[in-house]
Amino acid sequence: MRHEHQVKIRGDISAEKLFAMGFERLGHIVQKDFYLMEADNRRIREEGGQYFLTHKSKDVGERARVRKVTEIVIESAEAKRLMRIHGVRVMVCKNRTFYRLRGVVIACDDVEHLGRFIELRASHEKTLFEAMAFLDLEDRTVIRESYFDLMLAKELPRWFQTILRFHGRVGEFVFGITSGILTTSGLLVGVTFGTQSRLAVIVAIATIAIADSFSDAFGMYMSKTSERGVSGGEAIRYACGTLIGKFIFPMLFILPIFLFPLEIGVVIDLVFGALGLIVLSVEQSIVAREAVLPATMRNLCLAVIIVILSLCVGDFIEGIIGHTRLW
Repeated sequence: MRHEHQVKIRGDISAEKLFAMGFERLGHIVQKDFYLMEADNRRIREEGGQYFLTHKSKDVGERARVRKVTEIVIESAEAKRLMRIHGVRVMVCKNRTFYRLRGVVIACDDVEHLGRFIELRASHEKTLFEAMAFLDLEDRTVIRESYFDLMLAKELPRWFQTILRFHGRVGEFVFGITSGILTTSGLLVGVTFGTQSRLAVIVAIATIAIADSFSDAFGMYMSKTSERGVSGGEAIRYACGTLIGKFIFPMLFILPIFLFPLEIGVVIDLVFGALGLIVLSVEQSIVAREAVLPATMRNLCLAVIIVILSLCVGDFIEGIIGHTRLW
């Protein structure tokens, strides 16, 4: 158990200013907090591939927030069991960067749907407000509400919270699925117009599904491991998500080519790919609280450009080399 002295301020402070004042950067982490329903202020935090069960007492501070905090590490299976039994009332996702100077830790937070905040923590309340004065942060800018309180105040509908939880579970698959749809759609059109061969199209899709999925998965793994605060397990999870998303979807494109004439199969695949992009675009837009139509049209336009360029390349090569039938 520990005592937590904390102040929270809405806004941001630049890393350059903190460095100039002598603060050192401790690292960056992505945290997902799941606040349980009817569970006496209990929260499950997912951080760096680990899960922490936290209980915080009521705030007893006069100026800063002062609470007793009990936190234990739990297994992922236990975390999922607790969320299933109690239900999740609110999920808070934030990108957090830590800085430290003489016993004061600053967390610069970018919180999904809430904005940017600065949190200062220290062992004594006096130290906190001395640090605020040092940083030219005014006392009146301090807010008492937690991220849980702020999320509740936004009154996000239940269906939106469900989408947020769904996104938190499948987010690592999104890159692979999107990339797989775009890559395979371009390849499908280019090879079809370049060869008019069912065999060539199937071989090309299967090859790209294997080679591209593994190469992108490895690239995702290397990218994640290079990020500070990302565990090896989390990097592997994102790599596997990319591998699965980019392998399964391209392989699904083969079925219409087998079952229908080549031209009809290509049309079915393009429609299937477009519907997949629309679903992903809508889901991403809702999570990011962006306008759905512009984001969807942007992604579809990108897909159309890729298809048109692939068609032109395939047609150009076919015109130079000649019409070839492999099957």
